[in-house]
Amino acid sequence: TETNGNYSFQKLPPATYTVEASLAGLGNARAGAIVSVDKDTTLNLSLSPTVSETMTVTAATPSVDMKSTEVNFNYDAKTIERLPLPRTYQGLFALAPGVAENQSWAPTAGGTRQDNTFLLDGVNVTNPGFGYLSLGNTDTNELDIQDFNVKRAGFSAEFGRSSGMVVNAVTKSGTNRVEGAVRQEYQPGSWASSAKDASFNANTDRSRTAANIGGPIWRDHVFGYFSGRYEKTNTTGRTNFLGPVPDDKQTVKEIFGKLTATPTSSQFISASYRNIPLAEPFSGVGTFDLPEVANDFKNTNRVATVDYNWSATTNTLVEAKVLRLNENNHFVAHTDLGFKPTFNPKDLRHMGAVTIPDPNGSGVNVNAGAFYVRLSTQDYKRDEAKLAVSQFFDFGGMNHEVKAGVGYEFGEEDLLRKSNGWGIVYDIGGGQYEADYYPDQPTLKSQANTYSVYVQDSVTVNPRLNFNVGVLTNRDTFGQDIGRKITFLRFNFKDEIQPRIGVNYNLRANAGDKIYANVGRYINMDQKSSSRSMAPFGLVISSAIFDATTGALISDTLQSGATGNAFISPGLKPTYTNEYLVGYATPFGSRWSFDTFGIFRNWKNFIEDRPIPVPFGDFFFTNLPAAKQRYYGVTFDANRRLADRWSADVNYTWSRWYGNIDLDASGGAITDHGALYNTASAIEDGPGLMVEDPNRWGPYRLNHTHVLKAFTSFEVIPNLNLGGYFRYQSGSPWENRGRAFYYGGYRRYLEPAGSHHTPSWSNFDMSASYALPLRGRSRVSLEARVLNLFDQQTALTVDSVPYLDPRHRLSHDPWI
Repeated sequence: TETNGNYSFQKLPPATYTVEASLAGLGNARAGAIVSVDKDTTLNLSLSPTVSETMTVTAATPSVDMKSTEVNFNYDAKTIERLPLPRTYQGLFALAPGVAENQSWAPTAGGTRQDNTFLLDGVNVTNPGFGYLSLGNTDTNELDIQDFNVKRAGFSAEFGRSSGMVVNAVTKSGTNRVEGAVRQEYQPGSWASSAKDASFNANTDRSRTAANIGGPIWRDHVFGYFSGRYEKTNTTGRTNFLGPVPDDKQTVKEIFGKLTATPTSSQFISASYRNIPLAEPFSGVGTFDLPEVANDFKNTNRVATVDYNWSATTNTLVEAKVLRLNENNHFVAHTDLGFKPTFNPKDLRHMGAVTIPDPNGSGVNVNAGAFYVRLSTQDYKRDEAKLAVSQFFDFGGMNHEVKAGVGYEFGEEDLLRKSNGWGIVYDIGGGQYEADYYPDQPTLKSQANTYSVYVQDSVTVNPRLNFNVGVLTNRDTFGQDIGRKITFLRFNFKDEIQPRIGVNYNLRANAGDKIYANVGRYINMDQKSSSRSMAPFGLVISSAIFDATTGALISDTLQSGATGNAFISPGLKPTYTNEYLVGYATPFGSRWSFDTFGIFRNWKNFIEDRPIPVPFGDFFFTNLPAAKQRYYGVTFDANRRLADRWSADVNYTWSRWYGNIDLDASGGAITDHGALYNTASAIEDGPGLMVEDPNRWGPYRLNHTHVLKAFTSFEVIPNLNLGGYFRYQSGSPWENRGRAFYYGGYRRYLEPAGSHHTPSWSNFDMSASYALPLRGRSRVSLEARVLNLFDQQTALTVDSVPYLDPRHRLSHDPWI
């Protein structure tokens, strides 16, 4: 320790530790400390003069982070493995208070599903283009996660500028002890209850095999950890609204390796590589799709990281991280129509993707013909490098923990599309058909890079008062590679200054509780889809007009992409969020902790493309002064850490997320999984789509006012564990929509936003597991889970279009 007794251990892996202090003539003291990822654990030991060498022992108890004003929730591997939920990266989202089940990428606290930051071992695995989890299609090996952390608000400068949440999972590492596991999970479709609507029955068999092993390579210095996973999902007996659908088979194969080394007592090095290929040969058939529109989908994720830590002095820590992430998505049409076949108006289903009345005579419009492209590749790359220095010192009678860092990030989207047949074919009336297709063209490379600089200081004024101050600034550059690199938009450091200030105060001396508050600004430019949506060049689309009787080509005109998309208005400013946080946290009893907090967030400077003048003028990217978005909510969480054979957590969040620029509903779909531009939606594109429309003001479609969660585990007898997990959330707001004038799609609000709600939803899962001890440290565990115990089959989507526009372009009988 220092002369005043202060001490600090940095970069400890998550675990429960024993800390012992001793000094001649003052005896010894020992206490347990629970260390979690991204959480500061304070442990004070007291020594006093003694006649004999005695030991004062204190057990590990729940502790409140007295230095951070971040809203943190941590879940360790022992707690996770006792609960009836997927133990993968994405599966653990469900644990975080206030995060509703939305069949999408976990929107939270007013951030859209694409405003979160996803970290794996502290490096960014967020999709660089659209902000979703790059590993979302494949997820991760459930045996890999050692500790899981979710930050809801109050982010310090080092954790960036998310307006949603920040998630960080720490993976396991090898140690001096050889340990490993093999896990086989099987979920037969015959064990699932039947769908209440017989039109949507299917039998899905799931099999998941995972294994890991870790241990020393050079004892005390070099360690290895390796894991693998093979997952297979077979769906048979599929039906949709139109009838039988061919079987679907999906396979996932994953390998992961991690080497850690301590070449000296002051240095730590970690390097890892993860490769996850997925194949789904018959995908993309939705509720109102004929099987011929299917595509064969392949997705591959690769993540490579290097992490270096150096304790330069007792009070100085240097950290460096490097990341390379690749996400490759390939779609191949299951029905190949070739490219631009001779146009036959009597056989539109072999000309391209068409919308027709149901051949079975239901009167519903269905998608037919083929997938609209023969081939689509959408590949992403993220390169990231970060360097940080932490310094601990006393100055002015106060203790300081200063951290400064710099970062660089490069993201790229490589996009190629080759039309199938004539692409998408419409009946435009007047005896004519229109076909929109992609001419042969090179790949489109959209690029963006970000430089970041931050400095922060955690100032301990006295044992009861702590301040956190920091500032982050970024420089974002958006460009394209069109054979030469061009830059079309840049926000400089002076445009993206983001201050943060927080305070913690120990309300009851020596009670370990605190009241805390934080104010911060976040620039919402992490999602880099603007590198395509705002680019001067896009994929070229051509529109061909044909005679509906003879099939003769009347015209073929380039429509977009070749000469520029839109103009960028001078003085454009980045979108930002102001956040205000206040809360109270305290331990109680010997095992429990309680945290309650309120969040208010307000968004400014939304960027959108809009025609000037409306609706037929040139498009300009501009800030929308009239666009408003706000969030406020309060959360209560009581947590009992795993001890004395049981654990529990009960939390409730009341919130309201509202405004007039609901990007998640801009396409008219409540549960749309697709990626969205955050600067170029249909909003403001014409009459019926303007944010000034009074009907647009109201709750957002992914808002759930009430979210309640309760989960627990209990060891009934030695080695026999029961787990339960209950969730409740109020319904999703929705309103009737109509077709917007001039612009396609049913996006015009026919009544105030949120005039209706889907039903509330609840779910209870439970599990039972028994660990049978074998020789030595070996065991065999058997586990059974029952998901959706009470067979709740709540309708979570609605048809919000009360009538169809007779002018809607449609391919129709008798040319089915």
